[in-house]
Amino acid sequence: SAEIDRSTETHRARLVAARTTAEMIISIAGPAAAMVLTAVGIGAVRSGSLPGEQLAMLPLVGLAAAEMLGMISGSLEAGDRSRSAAARLLGLADRGAERDRRRSTGDSTDLLGHRPIDPSSSSGASLEVRGLGLRSGSDEIILDDLSFTVPAGGVLAISGSSGAGKSTVIDLLLGFEDHQGTICVDGVDLRSIPAARARLPFTAVRQQDHVFDTTIRDNLAVADADASDERMMEMLRIAGLDGVVEALPERLATRTGPDGARLSGGERQRLLIARALLADRPILLLDEAFEHLDSERRALVLRSVLDHQRGRTTVMVTHDPLAIGAATQHLRLHEGHMQSEMGSSCDQQR
Repeated sequence: SAEIDRSTETHRARLVAARTTAEMIISIAGPAAAMVLTAVGIGAVRSGSLPGEQLAMLPLVGLAAAEMLGMISGSLEAGDRSRSAAARLLGLADRGAERDRRRSTGDSTDLLGHRPIDPSSSSGASLEVRGLGLRSGSDEIILDDLSFTVPAGGVLAISGSSGAGKSTVIDLLLGFEDHQGTICVDGVDLRSIPAARARLPFTAVRQQDHVFDTTIRDNLAVADADASDERMMEMLRIAGLDGVVEALPERLATRTGPDGARLSGGERQRLLIARALLADRPILLLDEAFEHLDSERRALVLRSVLDHQRGRTTVMVTHDPLAIGAATQHLRLHEGHMQSEMGSSCDQQR
């Protein structure tokens, strides 16, 4: 919601201000400590209590102490982020386990006897959403009675202002939140099967996706550990990153840095797109996936990805008129509500 977005931005601004203040204090503390220790040392040398040759070491001690303080501060911040990330992961695991306890744990068919979802299918799957709703802990509406149908091979663009609930739709499709309403893939109600299998038809590029501090090859292998270098390069070509990787001395063995810090914003984003494509699932979810690309490159990558996706199903959260124009369907959201309504055929396939 817009209120959640504003709250998030406020806390982010406070965090940036606190980090900047801490860095400024540390940057001043080092030279200040060096000057104080030098002044004390000069007095000690004059009094004969400190050998003159040791005077030069005192300012270095002050600078080293300030550097250590900066490292400790960074470690504490990293520890807080790690604990928060671990709490989110454990929370997701707990919610998935709780849902699984309420679902069938039998064979590969769901409770209603439908055929199983085939995540290895080279063609798309139909996606049907009926009455999808989500409320916050304070009972604020985040999404309300959202319904749409995307036939197998279709391309749906979801647009709307910030806080309209667009990214929330992607999270709900991936099963990251409990919700009202029904999500069907090829006629199978995802709530009727274990959470791990309910996610199998989807591959996604989300705004919060992480690039691991390892090689480009290892980051791609997250999607398919058995993929050959040739197949990885093919996905990089579709994402428009093959030329960059081929120009690197270590090519696929090049390290990306923490969360892709050694890559530009556009390169990092294209790596995430290539990783999602490598998973090769029937439904591709793209949450502002082309946001960090310049207009010319965005058009090229969009066209390349949609060409690759022919026959598969794609859902794009986007503000880009070009992406909206390339979609077969367009759904606009405003404050969690649909501004255009699309029917669902979940009932007919039950």
